[in-house]
Amino acid sequence: MGVQDSQTSNWLSESYSRTGQIGSGVGGSSDEARKWYIVKEGETAEFIAVGQLSDESLAPLIYEINKPLFKQVYDVYRQEHVNVLPAGTMILLPNDSDIKAFKGE
Repeated sequence: MGVQDSQTSNWLSESYSRTGQIGSGVGGSSDEARKWYIVKEGETAEFIAVGQLSDESLAPLIYEINKPLFKQVYDVYRQEHVNVLPAGTMILLPNDSDIKAFKGE
């Protein structure tokens, strides 16, 4: 597990333990809904983070919120397993409270 993975997991655990709701964040409003996004062919968490949230650093947060939806495949070019989102998958995008808590604001 990398530093970013550990940071994301810590954020998620702390957020849940404080609020009883995954990702509602520090001081966040529990009624602030996350938006749905339908994944298109070839999109990655990084691509979605840039395209929808204008911040690639939020890719680990997208992954953590939608972890059960990712599929692990072997990338022959990188020679390692990578997590991908199948096209057509509906994922949740982080809301403002999630992002602020993730960034430690």
